[in-house]
Amino acid sequence: MPQTKFVLKKALAAGVKPIVVINKVDRPSSRVSEVENEIFDLFCNLEANDTQLEYPVIYAAAKNGWAINSLDKKREGVKDLLDTIVKAIPAPNLDPTGDLKMLVTQTESNQYFGKMLIGRIASGSISVGDKINAVNQNGEVETQSKVLRIQKRFGVVDVELKQAFAGDIVSIGGIQGTVGHTLNNMGNAHVIPSIPIDPPMLSFTVTFNNSPLKGTEGDKLTIAQIRERLLKESEDDVSLRVAKDNKSSEYVMISGRGDLHLGVLIERMRREGFEMAITPPEVICKTNEKGEKLEPFEELKIEVDLEYVSDIVENLNNRKGILLNAEEMKDGKQLLTFKAPSRGLLGFRSYVTTLTRGTGQMQSQFMEYDSWVGEVRKTSKGAIISTAKG
Repeated sequence: MPQTKFVLKKALAAGVKPIVVINKVDRPSSRVSEVENEIFDLFCNLEANDTQLEYPVIYAAAKNGWAINSLDKKREGVKDLLDTIVKAIPAPNLDPTGDLKMLVTQTESNQYFGKMLIGRIASGSISVGDKINAVNQNGEVETQSKVLRIQKRFGVVDVELKQAFAGDIVSIGGIQGTVGHTLNNMGNAHVIPSIPIDPPMLSFTVTFNNSPLKGTEGDKLTIAQIRERLLKESEDDVSLRVAKDNKSSEYVMISGRGDLHLGVLIERMRREGFEMAITPPEVICKTNEKGEKLEPFEELKIEVDLEYVSDIVENLNNRKGILLNAEEMKDGKQLLTFKAPSRGLLGFRSYVTTLTRGTGQMQSQFMEYDSWVGEVRKTSKGAIISTAKG
């Protein structure tokens, strides 16, 4: 699945050595050897190094409460899994007495303290009232502020602390920073290396609803309310970019990871009572060293019945998609893999749903930036224009 590949790719890039657990191996339909080969191929495709490819494998049936390192062993208990974790995962490298160093890995909003920065303290300690530098990956001090609140989660309960130490995963309030910044005591500029956040691929402009039907569905109608809600969302969602300049303008420019990412946000705001007008989305392009225009491409996987394959392939060819692989699955469905430009996939999800009467499944994820492929033809039908009332 795309989310699995995305997280795994980030983990491998960070140098993490994985442990593979294959669950539900007790089912009659399980295909353990095929899955092991698929996992190895996946790791190779995601550029795992030789050490990461020597991963231990655990076979499990979580519902029945057992996890073993060989299918020939007695199927009881999870001791093999726990022993593998202790053996394969190194102890954390922490320095309780050194300078404060904490990499921000997540953000969240708090009703009273605004943005909260979450991360694990790698070195030193932090106390309420400390003056802190937020340093970017280039070693430049972005902000200087004061710690107003420290809280740590125990189960589902947030507990307020006066001081936290190396090894603690805490949420810090009062600091202006973001994911990838390293927190230091005032005067220091240590940097903990971090994988950069993937850039947004799509953008569109949002404004207030100025149609004759204004006010019939929602109660939040002004551009100020819309801008405030989007800025609040960007505090928790690091993939969302909201233009903060032009505050007097009647428009807000937002950018995100794709049509689904931005579509979910807009639908959530609509249900909260916001009324908005939105421009058609546009892809965010780049220019390489040679001056060539590059656009984002996605890897698209579609699972459909055989009768729909030709229509899917023809439609994606018109959208400048390239068929990379096609294979038959055990249930008779076809799994098609395409490389397609992001702008060509706009609206394609609804086409697949309509064509297959809801039986088709598709997942896509960012693949790479590649050369601009020219005009995309999404439909061969013309527009119907009314010439009279009725």
